[in-house]
Parts: sequence; C-alpha cells; structure tokens
Amino acid sequence: MTVNETTKKLVRERPKFLCEYCHSLEEASAALFAIDHIIPQSLPGSSDDPENLALACQRCNGYRYNFRLS
Repeated sequence: MTVNETTKKLVRERPKFLCEYCHSLEEASAALFAIDHIIPQSLPGSSDDPENLALACQRCNGYRYNFRLS
C-alpha cells in the first residue's frame, strides 16, 4: 500500500503539523515526520484511509514499530 500525495498532505495538515502522539512540532524537528498507519500494514484491517493514518515524529513512529496502541 502506498499513500498518495493528496492523502499525505491531508494527514499532515489535520493535526496542524504536530505529531499526533507527542504533539511535537514538525517544523522544529531536524528529521522529517512520517505518515504512520494506526493499524500497522502488517496486521489485518490496515488501510491507507486517512482515518487509519497519523502524522508521527521519528521517535514516536519508531516506538510504535508494529504495535497497536489502545
């Protein structure tokens, strides 16, 4: 699954360019933020729908790895 550019833009703008987990500002980060799948792509039920996507800083995206947070 590949997230298209329009969806990426929506997911980045929705939280006002803040990590949706720790609320770090993307502009203040040296690393690019990632579009994270809330239900990981490796698990059943994952999709590229915006409702399953979150903007995540590098630290939060790495911490989540392949787990679902409740």
